[in-house]
Amino acid sequence: MVINLPAGEIRAESARYILDQSVGESGPAVFAAPPWYGRVERTRILSPDEIQLENGYLTTCDLVDPHYRISLDSARIKPDKWVKMRSATFRVGRVPVFYLPAVSQRLDSGSPFAFYADPAISSRDGFQLLTTVSYRTEAARYDFDLDYRGHKGPGFGFGFEQVQPGRRTEFKTYYIHDLDRHRDGYRGELWHRSAWPRSEGEDTLRLEAHTFSEAGFLKDFFWRESTTDRDRESRLAYAVNRSGYYLGAAVEGELDDFYNRTEYLPVLRLYRPARSLGPGYWQGDLEAAALARDFGGRRRETGRVHLVETLSGFRPLLGGTWRPFASAGATLYSGTTEGSENRVRSLFQSGFNLDWKFGRRYGPEEAEEGWTHYLEPRISVLSRDIGERPGRFYQYDLIDSLDSDQVVSLQLTNRLLAGPSGEGREALRFDLKGDYSLKRGRPGDLYSLINYSPDPAFSFYSEGDCDLDRLAWRSLSSSMVWHRPPFDFGLSHSYQRNESELLTPFVSLPLGRRWRLETRVAFNLKDDGLESREVSLWKDMHCWEGRFGVYHDRKETEVYLLFYPKIFPGRSLKIKSLID
Repeated sequence: MVINLPAGEIRAESARYILDQSVGESGPAVFAAPPWYGRVERTRILSPDEIQLENGYLTTCDLVDPHYRISLDSARIKPDKWVKMRSATFRVGRVPVFYLPAVSQRLDSGSPFAFYADPAISSRDGFQLLTTVSYRTEAARYDFDLDYRGHKGPGFGFGFEQVQPGRRTEFKTYYIHDLDRHRDGYRGELWHRSAWPRSEGEDTLRLEAHTFSEAGFLKDFFWRESTTDRDRESRLAYAVNRSGYYLGAAVEGELDDFYNRTEYLPVLRLYRPARSLGPGYWQGDLEAAALARDFGGRRRETGRVHLVETLSGFRPLLGGTWRPFASAGATLYSGTTEGSENRVRSLFQSGFNLDWKFGRRYGPEEAEEGWTHYLEPRISVLSRDIGERPGRFYQYDLIDSLDSDQVVSLQLTNRLLAGPSGEGREALRFDLKGDYSLKRGRPGDLYSLINYSPDPAFSFYSEGDCDLDRLAWRSLSSSMVWHRPPFDFGLSHSYQRNESELLTPFVSLPLGRRWRLETRVAFNLKDDGLESREVSLWKDMHCWEGRFGVYHDRKETEVYLLFYPKIFPGRSLKIKSLID
């Protein structure tokens, strides 16, 4: 017997349906409401578009023997709206993976609620379950974290993110009483930026505050966030940006004592853009700041006023553009390394930039297969005279480290664009920049950059800093990626003088129609050993994708298993074992 309803199709040997009330029930049945399928011992028809299922399973795999299923005591489903399950066990084949007492999943695209679960097994902390409940609106997202972190105990946190025209706010909190170390751990972070358009510019407000119970809190509990390059200095800044001037006031510091950074308490900057003055231009920069920092274990504070006035101009010369400039300024300190109350340091500098830009088109102007080549050389000369050497002042930032010098710099930029003239894609870029100090009588560093991407299937990037005086690299990093279906190959190299040198190949190759093997090994060329290695095996099915892998480095070994089922679109279920 087959009952077709807006809520789905029910196939059963016996069923009862009351037409005038649009309700009914059946015994053992096969249920189908694509992409949902299932087998249950009993169904209850609550309305034409809502069905209750009892003692069976649901899946999005349409095979007779599905690759995965969710066994359940009961479930209510309203296609294109939601599905609610009780006593749900997620199984791969017949193997149980994890259990949840209740699951509620919105099926429409405008779902305001979402639930995330990340179970894990660690040899150090035991079984862990990290969960997040999210609620979304058009302008905001609210998150609540409730975690069980094994031996460390339970933890919880709240956060939200609001994005509106001209305004963005992000807030995160977390608290845990670490049962292993018998101490409290916490985080409190706030990011806010507002902008108000004005007739000739805009005003901006920026507020950031970051506090942690200890320096390693993010690394211990939110290691994914700790690895991102994100500025976590606390600051309050307001800026007035107009066509004729820029005025900014800020306070920057640290809410914790974990890092030794310069604190600006406060800083005021007034910048006046270039204005016409006879045949050239005149601009000014004024900064007044109260500074604080630890030097040799002692906290030092000073007031500093830095003023620079610059005259500049430009005119054609030798087929290029000549840009001469001259600056004069002074820096007033309220304290120095010699202990005097006040000291003034003068600054005089002058020089010029001489730029050329040559271009040549190969092929028709609008042709997609055409090429455009740009060659952009630059010569720079700088002469700087500082009234006193930097060693007589505390080094709070770059202003205090300025020293007298005469420098000649050469820069060459090569760019090759593929496509129509003026709109092409940058297929090749090659930059070189070097300088020579006349005062010291020796070269400085040579900076190089190569970016080669002839087509989307291949790319090569390299960036380096070479010490010309010693003819040795200070740092060098390069990477190559080659995608040739069904194979992927990558090779990266990184070098830091006196620190590390790693060579990391990556290979991804198919094993049959639905299997793929990926391997990544990092070789430490400094000590001829292995820094880390990772091997993972993927299986791609029509209803889910699974990944089993092993990661090992000098500190730990991690075995993990991930599932990407359609029932949780865009999310993964992860099980891992961490061996210290």
